[in-house]
Amino acid sequence: MKPLKIYSLIAAAAIALSAASCSSKSSTDTAGNKATPEAAAPVETVYTDAVVGQEITLNDTPFTLKGIIDLGAIAEDGSHYLYLDIDIRNETGTDYSISTLNNFLLERPDGTYIEASSVTQVAAATRLKQDYYSTDPIDVPSSIGYSGMIGGFIVPADVTSFNVIFFPTRQDQNDKDEAVRIPVTAANFSEPDPSHFKSAEESVPTIEYNAFVGQNTEVNSTDLTVNKVYTVHPDYDESLTFVFFDVTIKNLSDTDFELSALNNYLLELPGGTEVYSSMQAQLYANEIIKEEYFRFDPVEIKASGEFNGIMGGFVLDSNFSSGKLRFFPTLDDPTNKNNIIVVIIQPEDIVDIPADKLK
Repeated sequence: MKPLKIYSLIAAAAIALSAASCSSKSSTDTAGNKATPEAAAPVETVYTDAVVGQEITLNDTPFTLKGIIDLGAIAEDGSHYLYLDIDIRNETGTDYSISTLNNFLLERPDGTYIEASSVTQVAAATRLKQDYYSTDPIDVPSSIGYSGMIGGFIVPADVTSFNVIFFPTRQDQNDKDEAVRIPVTAANFSEPDPSHFKSAEESVPTIEYNAFVGQNTEVNSTDLTVNKVYTVHPDYDESLTFVFFDVTIKNLSDTDFELSALNNYLLELPGGTEVYSSMQAQLYANEIIKEEYFRFDPVEIKASGEFNGIMGGFVLDSNFSSGKLRFFPTLDDPTNKNNIIVVIIQPEDIVDIPADKLK
């Protein structure tokens, strides 16, 4: 367990390493990770190495990676949905939560990263029993901890060895000065036990509701209207396209809830490629868009209230002319993704961000 000091982009910067995290329609995060030094400055992180099955304590967090759960080659290109079988003991005296998106990364042998995918969470939640798999966020109660499956990640079939990186943030989600790094190989992969799968009666089908830009759609006590689709080319790399959405979201329930681009949005491109929200785009938007128009994740919407503004964004390696925005109206349960509003985006819906909204 030799601590090794290296320089890496973590927190928002770790996500910013990926200029695009793309996948085939049934989901493959196979796009390369394109470094953008301007997105964030590197910080010094201390990595402590461990092995599968070994408990290691870092930042007062005893952690064990017991193995990798392979749900199979679900993606159309043969990529696998992989999940982590973990144990975390909470000895801090205070409850806290973790999430795959914030606390875990996979590092390929070439040094690039695979980020967590919300699509894999939908796949696991619809197939596996709740007492075996939990979607983000995961509660880690004091004096109890958490033991089970978390994830997941979309991993190409030819990637059978990588490092699992865990940031033991405890109560401070931004505390990423230390990380555990655990190498895994195909020998650490296993399939879920058949008893963990839901029966046909327990499975809840996913329902899609189609809409167009400018059209409001009400699903699960949430009324969504995508008013406009904005694109911008960052000044540090004009080959990239950042995509944002001007939305009106009304909370028709009597409960406050939060939405985030990372959890509630997915952009589907022609041909079936899916792009997940990127913190890189949010950081850039925060720099160029006036505060009264752009809202950083998460966005809180009070009971019977509404949000009007710009959310996003997504990073593409090319120009954007059409596609679909998939919106999950989760209400007050971030794991509730059985309903999807699919907003069809046409060329005339896409415009530059108006000058009066820019700083």
